[in-house]
Amino acid sequence: MKKSKWLKWKIGFVGAIGLTILFQEVRTSAAFEKAFRNADNNQPTDTVVQQDPVMDEFIASVEEQDIQIDQQEIQSSQSESSTIPSNRRSHTKTGRS
Repeated sequence: MKKSKWLKWKIGFVGAIGLTILFQEVRTSAAFEKAFRNADNNQPTDTVVQQDPVMDEFIASVEEQDIQIDQQEIQSSQSESSTIPSNRRSHTKTGRS
């Protein structure tokens, strides 16, 4: 191989070793151990879970719209079923029965 390719391989190898050492240091730190134990016990960590009022309002409005749509579909299906004679077949948009 050329000298420049060996240099690239050496830089990559040293970088990989450096990252491995860094992650090993983080993994053995006390803060990581505490966070790992809290996550393992399904206990909340130090971060506070905040309620988002905008998202709550959005979800409530979507649920309200779903309820209104369901009610409209029920009303329209009830009115359609009373106007369709029983001896007729209903057709789909493709024209098949």
